[in-house]
Amino acid sequence: MDFICRAAAAEGFLASEKARRKTADMVVACRVKAALVDDAELRAAMRRAALHGDGWMPYMYTPEQLAESMQTIAGLRADNPVAAADFQHGIFIFSAVHADGDTARKMAAERLGRQYAQNFENLVGKYALIGTPAECRQRLREYVDTGATLFMLTSACPDDYIEENVRLLAEEVIPEFR
Repeated sequence: MDFICRAAAAEGFLASEKARRKTADMVVACRVKAALVDDAELRAAMRRAALHGDGWMPYMYTPEQLAESMQTIAGLRADNPVAAADFQHGIFIFSAVHADGDTARKMAAERLGRQYAQNFENLVGKYALIGTPAECRQRLREYVDTGATLFMLTSACPDDYIEENVRLLAEEVIPEFR
């Protein structure tokens, strides 16, 4: 299973220097471009991934949504002999890990609420990897159980907590999946 802990900082990838945080030898980067996608656009995106890509990595997906999209893509790939032989499924997911799960949820709700200019209090539990290390391992297991093999984790924490979030992910969450 691959975990992407460093994002390529190609020219134009980051919206601003504030979007990049250096932690030890890792660069945690975030690029946000919110888009409302209707069902037809979503099916078209899955079709493009299935027929022309080598992977599918949506964001703001629950494990159930990911599993459903993976089934759709598998069907499209089965019907098309030119699809890439090596195809990976993954998830781009915001994270906030803390010894106190409520603190993690509050951090993520505040950060994502500011980032997307809406209330995230009722959404973080659905779309983010948040909570205690044990809660995050359990949630990550749900994505792994769908068949996802590629994970891009980005922090949904205050700037002064990002290093600790990355440390907790690296030491207390991810090792279970190696």
